[in-house]
Amino acid sequence: MSLKYSFFLSICLYLFLLLYQFNYFLIFIFISILVILKTKDFKALFFIFSLFYFVVNPTNPTLPTFHEGKVIEIKENYIIVKNKQEKVLLYTHAGVIYDEMVSYEGEYQKIESDKGFYIFNFKQYMNSNGVYYSCYPVELHRINESHSLRSKVLKRINTFDEERSAYLKKIIFNIHREEFNTLEIFTNNGLSLTALLYFIRFILEKIIREKTLNNLLLSLNFFLCIFYHFPFVLVQYFIFQLLRYFHLNHRTSIGIGYLIVMYLYPSSITKISFIIPLIYRISGIAKEKRFLYLSLIQSIFFHEICILKLFFFKVIFLYSGFLSFAAWLNLLIRNVPINSFLLIYKRLNEFLNLFTVKGNPVGIVFILFLLCSLNMLRTKKGIYTITAVFYIFLYLGLFHPFGEVTFLNVGQGSSLLIRAPFNTQNILIDTGKEKKYRNLQTYLDSKSITSIDHLIITHYDEDHSGNIDHLVTDYDVKQIHDSKVDICDRNINLYQLNTKNDGDINDNSLVFVTKLNRLNYLFMGDATKISEKQILKEFPNLETDILLAGHHGSKTSSSKEFIETVKPVLAIFSSGNYSIYHHPSVEVVQLFEKYKIETLNTYDVGDITILFLPLGNLLVTSTYEIFFLI
Repeated sequence: MSLKYSFFLSICLYLFLLLYQFNYFLIFIFISILVILKTKDFKALFFIFSLFYFVVNPTNPTLPTFHEGKVIEIKENYIIVKNKQEKVLLYTHAGVIYDEMVSYEGEYQKIESDKGFYIFNFKQYMNSNGVYYSCYPVELHRINESHSLRSKVLKRINTFDEERSAYLKKIIFNIHREEFNTLEIFTNNGLSLTALLYFIRFILEKIIREKTLNNLLLSLNFFLCIFYHFPFVLVQYFIFQLLRYFHLNHRTSIGIGYLIVMYLYPSSITKISFIIPLIYRISGIAKEKRFLYLSLIQSIFFHEICILKLFFFKVIFLYSGFLSFAAWLNLLIRNVPINSFLLIYKRLNEFLNLFTVKGNPVGIVFILFLLCSLNMLRTKKGIYTITAVFYIFLYLGLFHPFGEVTFLNVGQGSSLLIRAPFNTQNILIDTGKEKKYRNLQTYLDSKSITSIDHLIITHYDEDHSGNIDHLVTDYDVKQIHDSKVDICDRNINLYQLNTKNDGDINDNSLVFVTKLNRLNYLFMGDATKISEKQILKEFPNLETDILLAGHHGSKTSSSKEFIETVKPVLAIFSSGNYSIYHHPSVEVVQLFEKYKIETLNTYDVGDITILFLPLGNLLVTSTYEIFFLI
């Protein structure tokens, strides 16, 4: 493959990731195509076309008609019930048990999820598991009691003290409180189940003959499949264990195995529990290349790279299996020190996290293919050099070459980030509500942001200032501003316009104007019509290109006179779902439409990013809307 051709494909993939940030299975397909073109192994094209067939599988779910079903999954704040082949999510804290029949009352609605470039897509996750509708039950009744093995195990766990019970529920059933985050990677992706089998093989392979051990693990795997109702990760492991008995060559076994897996679980390719085992099963991948690919996966899925976690991946995986084994043993022997075992794991994680670098690999893929085209993957030295480049570039924020203004989707609240190229300067205006901190944190981490030069609080309503304490704890916040002063630092100048100092807290909200890459921005905070009148009195010629509408689009803001004067090209509303205030107001939206002003709402489109490009500005939303702004 020529250098020129590889470079062109790398650029295309880089732009794709930069703009869309989703459907990472396409990355794998793209990599595979490049490998096929280079090795001329065109038989592999069959595998690629199979991916498209199984993954791009449209479904048309119908509204459920039933109001009863069997409990098949339990989480801390919801359960999933199944009636025949249909599944429904019920938001409830009721102390139900696995496999018991329940009836309920309530209205069905499609499962929705926060939209954002890097936010976990709960809707997509549920849909991939065949769950499309949710319900907030008004009442929930048990029809009959369950006597299944799963229910007996859960009842047994409930007899332990609260702390031990929480640990066992987490490890065995992945039922956990939000703050309980030990073993997140393995348990949340089902890999702790295969880790258990891996641990048993590790312990017994020196004692029992291989054939006997394989039969034992196959039987145990089948038991676990029945116990957990055939989860993807266990079925995948079972299929490949079973294929051993047919004495197929390695490549044929992998091809047949994954075709079966993708047929049974069409959306499985987007899961980390599919990708990591695939990397280890593909023949011909050297340990060094596995290290490189796992670095890429770690950054894509978890927005971080930890070199030591990759070096000791098998050790961590083995210890995860040991913890699963200890948890099951605890059901028989009550004094197993599971708390101590978890504490060891937690301390190990805390130590490894000291060497963790935050960031999402928007540019990593570009660098990867560029270096691959230079044939650096042929030697161990070249592979480790690439990995070092990943680590250093991510640490320095060099994978993010464009400046940006991003209006973050933090629900019914407001938060926006102004970032200079290569993370040389970061300004955050407002923080959103506390319960939406994960949305904010995920975005900052994905951009390799570790410090915030200026944190501006427009006013102290909770939906604008709820995460100050979290940000100060997790990031290096150099300055906090809540007073009516201009902020001028290097190439970014923010001028404060609102001089009002009395009346409602919203009337006194900070209002900033700035010019970035030839576009004028006006951030209104929660300023009201009273504030707008005062601002127009002092700045009668005020105009802007991008307007963050005041008070989330409330009818108390965005007066006719104000809109006529500032004449924005685009107005942005930062609002959330199920708001009792019904932001943005219909009257305000219609007023913007009257003046032919484009509007975007973070609730509808998720994060809204305006990238600073040499020839202009590119607006990209989480729902893949793209506009070029000169």
